Amino acid sequence: MSEASRLDELHDLTSWNTLSAIQLPDRGLLREIARADAAQDLRLKDKSVDHYYGTDLSSLPSLGDDLSDFGQWPSVASTLWNKLINMTGFDPSNVDYDGSVFSAFKTKFSTSPYWNGLEFNIQYRDATLRVRDYSEMVGAVIDLVRVGVSGDIRAGLIESIKKIAELASRNVRTQVKDTLAQNSTLTVYQGKLYVFFLYGTVSMTARQGKYTVIDQAMRVVRGYGVLDFDFCKRHADRIHAYDFKNLDDWDHMGAADPVPPNDNDSWPPD
Repeated sequence: MSEASRLDELHDLTSWNTLSAIQLPDRGLLREIARADAAQDLRLKDKSVDHYYGTDLSSLPSLGDDLSDFGQWPSVASTLWNKLINMTGFDPSNVDYDGSVFSAFKTKFSTSPYWNGLEFNIQYRDATLRVRDYSEMVGAVIDLVRVGVSGDIRAGLIESIKKIAELASRNVRTQVKDTLAQNSTLTVYQGKLYVFFLYGTVSMTARQGKYTVIDQAMRVVRGYGVLDFDFCKRHADRIHAYDFKNLDDWDHMGAADPVPPNDNDSWPPD
């Protein structure tokens, strides 16, 4: 690696670790999504978050000597995600929503040099969510995760979304509310480690002590990156300086993780 490239990487890492003056990267789509989120933000009442890990059991490269104590690449990725949480203050373990915190969380995800250098993509799908038919919304999610997942991983991801829906339905606060539904996913697929970020806003109304959805148009947003193994090895000292979070602990950080999947009969058949 040239000296100029090494300095560029160090600059990217320093910028990512800086908490102040968070700026959106120069991506038109991300800015469009941010404007739409800002318009929605005033109505958001709470959040429902789930973490999910899936693997097709394909092998990953060696961790190398400097990262060997992590035991596996997914625990490197979960430690990096934990750094993302610590930097932005986004707490997946509770239902409290803060618009500025979520904005920082999204931006730091999209600017992480650990996974946005090899392959990075942000897309969204608009769908109609109906009280008695969730199939279009589920179809939008499936369409957004065609890359980086096997059939079994995709099924597990849908199960995660059902947990998010169940938690949101239990947290009765007002007669009508908008909830941020957010999923964080790590997947191993065909020798790569994918880092996914999915979210959408769901409108709900309280009936008999529990929320049900309202017929609505909704937008599902998905960003993903691919962990850069060589980059991580070159900057193992930085990663070691972060608070370690092993994969199993990360996989249970979301408030929706221990919640059973929502069993509403509006979900399409598996």
